[in-house]
Amino acid sequence: MKFTVQYDLPESAVEAFQTHWNIIARKNLEDITVIGYKIGILTSYQVQQILGFSSRWETETFLHKHQCYLHYDDDDFQHDGDVLQEIMDHRSSPVIQNFRPHSEKGRQTGS
Repeated sequence: MKFTVQYDLPESAVEAFQTHWNIIARKNLEDITVIGYKIGILTSYQVQQILGFSSRWETETFLHKHQCYLHYDDDDFQHDGDVLQEIMDHRSSPVIQNFRPHSEKGRQTGS
């Protein structure tokens, strides 16, 4: 789908913009994408798609540069605390006891 934005500008401004249109168009796209993310209508994945970034990290760097931070509120914090508490309550289960972090899986124990 294509989305077109049109502005009515004085002829003198049109001539000035035409000289640098590629830079202006990209900046305009970035600006409306940032606004969309900040007000919650775009996800970071949509930002990545719109701006053509190749990785999540490139997207996160862009968003951070534009003072767009993860949407993490009190409800998210409470949910994370509840999940952590549930894990801690079940830490004596065999699944948790036998869990080894990925970094330890390849280590050999000495005799």
